[in-house]
Amino acid sequence: MKKLLVILILAPLIGLAQQDHSKMPPASMLQGAPGDVKNIYELSESSEFKIFNFQGEEVDSGSGEFVDLTDLEPGRYFVRTDNESFQIVKEEDPIGKKTAKNESNDPTEKNNSTPKQEDGRFLYITLIAIVLLLFVTLFILGKRINGFKKERAELFNGINEVKSNLQNQSSGGLLTNEFPIDREKILANSNGNLNESDWNIIKVITKTPSISNSDLAHKVTLSIDGTRSSLKKMYRIFEIPSSRNMKLALALKLLRLSKEEN
Repeated sequence: MKKLLVILILAPLIGLAQQDHSKMPPASMLQGAPGDVKNIYELSESSEFKIFNFQGEEVDSGSGEFVDLTDLEPGRYFVRTDNESFQIVKEEDPIGKKTAKNESNDPTEKNNSTPKQEDGRFLYITLIAIVLLLFVTLFILGKRINGFKKERAELFNGINEVKSNLQNQSSGGLLTNEFPIDREKILANSNGNLNESDWNIIKVITKTPSISNSDLAHKVTLSIDGTRSSLKKMYRIFEIPSSRNMKLALALKLLRLSKEEN
């Protein structure tokens, strides 16, 4: 009697446990590497089916109770059977992609970068190149400016030294505001190619070497172009090397010529 009662109680439970509430896909569909993401969909009944992409192209076909989209690219697909048609959206699975990438040991695998990533790298490299170019340009410019200042200081020191010697020679050791410019020595070194306007410029620049071209033109009553032309001629005659301090170098050269012994 007790056994019959136990059977009557357990029979419904055993039947409920054995009832097939959901169908399982075939084992062949479930095979794959660890971490693979499956995209399997159940049909209402076993039938032949065709799969079309969003452009209407047939991409797969088969028969059975399940449709497997695992090997297809993420996107929108249409499944058509004899009795029904429906739409399936396969979404990209970032976890599956990450797992597959981490488990790949192929050294020849290419880096599939997106266009945005490529644009970001290009922008990053471009910015680095611009910064480096700017740094090099500022470094070179700084060296040139320092060189210009150093040359200018050396020329001023040379001019002041020669002026001091000329003043001592002309005043018996007493410093004055005037110093002699030997016109004959200067003309001799120019092969007689200096005119009166050139000489007027010489007198001004040996006294005030840092004078601007516009002030110099005003003092010698010449146009700025005429003053520049006269200076260029004297740079050539007295072989003044090209630099940003050519006027100072010319003044120093003329003062040294006046100081030379016969």
